[in-house]
Amino acid sequence: MLLAELVETSGRITATPARLEKVALIADLLRRAAPDEIPVVTAFLSGRLRQGRIGLGWAAFDEASRAPADENLDLFAGADSPPTILEVDRAFEQLTKLTGPRSAQARTRVLGELMRRVTPAERDFLIRLALGELRQGALAGVMEEAIAQASALPADSIRRAVMLAG
Repeated sequence: MLLAELVETSGRITATPARLEKVALIADLLRRAAPDEIPVVTAFLSGRLRQGRIGLGWAAFDEASRAPADENLDLFAGADSPPTILEVDRAFEQLTKLTGPRSAQARTRVLGELMRRVTPAERDFLIRLALGELRQGALAGVMEEAIAQASALPADSIRRAVMLAG
């Protein structure tokens, strides 16, 4: 699934105050997602990265936007193709693994490559997501109902599974 699809759905979720419409929008996106994409979709639409806090701030994004392109990075399948959500998730995963000497420079290169590949709307979404500032009204209850609707399972079963899983 392309990041653009998720960002477009996120915008529609943000634009509607109707809880049932939010649930329907998320459920529709979940139905279109491949099984390995579902954890990423649910995390992103819940306003969090699967990797948790990754230690990036506004300054890191500003510096990354000015970083020169690095042809040696192989973050994405095709340089001209729009990024998928799994590619974006892998980029954030790579950012969490960069530690030690010169890690700040490496993080800037990885983040810069990611920012060069996305549209302005996608960039805004990813920055707000990474900074923990993504507010779209897809709280846990809405997400649980959407998962139930997408999977055709009773909402009570989903809520119980979430409670038991912690």
